[in-house]
Amino acid sequence: MATTIDYRVKFGYNPKENKEPLSIARMITTDTTNYIEYCNSAHGWILNPDKASMFFGSVDNGYGSPPDGEVMPQKFIDGWVDIWSKNWTKDSLK
Repeated sequence: MATTIDYRVKFGYNPKENKEPLSIARMITTDTTNYIEYCNSAHGWILNPDKASMFFGSVDNGYGSPPDGEVMPQKFIDGWVDIWSKNWTKDSLK
C-alpha cells in the first residue's frame, strides 16, 4: 500500500468573510501507521492527534459533532502553505 495524504481546511465562523484558513491539517496514512499534522500562518507542520476532529468530528457532551475541517482543492491548500511558509522559522519547516 502506498502512503496517502488527506487534507482538511479549517475556517473561522464566517468563511464567506474569512477567505484565509485558520489552519490546514493533513492525515498521513502508511502501511503501518497514520498520523495527523497541522500548520497555520505562524508555524509549520506539527504533529497533533487532536486535529482528528477536522476529519472525523468529535463528541460533545454525548452529542456528535460533524468534522470541523472542509475538503478544499489541492491548489488552494498548496497556495496557502506556500504563503504561510514564508513566515515560518527554519525550525518549523518540515
